[in-house]
Amino acid sequence: MPAYPQAQELGSYEINSPRACARIVALTLVCDGEIQRAELDRLDELHALGQLGLTDAEFQSVVSDLCADLLLTAKAEGDDECRIDPSIIEQWMSEVQDPDLRRTVLQLCGGVIHADGYVHESESMVMLAAVEHWGMRPEGLEAFDPLFCEVDVMLPRHRRGPAPDGSCHAGA
Repeated sequence: MPAYPQAQELGSYEINSPRACARIVALTLVCDGEIQRAELDRLDELHALGQLGLTDAEFQSVVSDLCADLLLTAKAEGDDECRIDPSIIEQWMSEVQDPDLRRTVLQLCGGVIHADGYVHESESMVMLAAVEHWGMRPEGLEAFDPLFCEVDVMLPRHRRGPAPDGSCHAGA
């Protein structure tokens, strides 16, 4: 098991709060190393901020706080990736306990993942962590199997595009 830096004073949110839910969506946005315009547009189409009960400024604050937490806790893995301690992901997932809120978060994360036409491995890992922790599968994504990959989330430092043949892939 890889050694992770000690978790500093990570931000925590009230159980089932809009910010706790938004952090998981934000993690899906940033985990591939770049927030795509298509992902933000898809969140707009899904009325994500309304569903989460946040203003644009509040969501931006959640994204900023998440990035600060990631900088404090991520462990470098070579030139292109860093890992997040699975216990931190578990902590964040445990802040969303209501099944209806979990379904909403999964729906929004699914929208982000498919928005740019490419499912990055790290996006799959975030979804797999949610599926494993919450014991529910997102609608339309029944093929996700939490036993397929480790649940450690790897964040690329540089965006990787689709495979040369244009296909999407999720590796183990």
